[in-house]
Amino acid sequence: MSVTQTQKVSMKTKLSYGFGGFGKDFSLNVINIFLFFYYTDVVGVSAVFVGSVFLIARIWDTVNDPMLGYIVSKTRTRWGRYKPWIFVGNLLNAVFIVALFSAHLFSGTEQMVFIAITYIGWGMTYTMLDAPFWSMIPTITLDKQEREKLMPYPRVCASLGGYLASGIGIVAVNFLGGEDKGLGYMLFAAVAAVLAIISAVVACMWTEQTVEVDNDEVSSFNLKSALSAIFKNDQFVILLLIP
Repeated sequence: MSVTQTQKVSMKTKLSYGFGGFGKDFSLNVINIFLFFYYTDVVGVSAVFVGSVFLIARIWDTVNDPMLGYIVSKTRTRWGRYKPWIFVGNLLNAVFIVALFSAHLFSGTEQMVFIAITYIGWGMTYTMLDAPFWSMIPTITLDKQEREKLMPYPRVCASLGGYLASGIGIVAVNFLGGEDKGLGYMLFAAVAAVLAIISAVVACMWTEQTVEVDNDEVSSFNLKSALSAIFKNDQFVILLLIP
């Protein structure tokens, strides 16, 4: 591992990196808080189906997350290892955020397939942006004291984004859609998607990376090991067997 000389983290970097957490977690909480309700009460699909889709997505995450982590670790660009993934991940994730709240435009089997594909796609693209975002910290500074000064900014901004999304959600849906709840949720999701993209652009443009880390000893992704980790978890296997 080769490292360039560290220096103090500027206020510009602290604020821009923090704002990246704000938009990221605003959109995340729109999904976490409102999506299930949207599916069951607006779209009209059963809670059992929605729960099954969520469970399948979590199972896939156990394979997808380390796979994406390995790909990111091997990335080499003029913008560094992480910023391209943060930017592209947010663009793709924004598409899936809006798509998730567009399920009311479909019906029948087409609707169920659409829900499954968009939710799994959203999870994959969120991993694509979230893991590189937090992994970028060692490229900003390796100094322990400077990290301690940096970390409150993304943490606090992420919390503020989450609280704001949950606090204004229902009001925003009613304001944007009126009597048409499906339209209200879709437009609110679009607002969250745009905010996430703006925050990613700010974080990528103005977060200064002063440390260059070359890690050529990244362990390779192993599908067999990932699957083994899943089925060695007794509680998880029992959960899968519950009808």
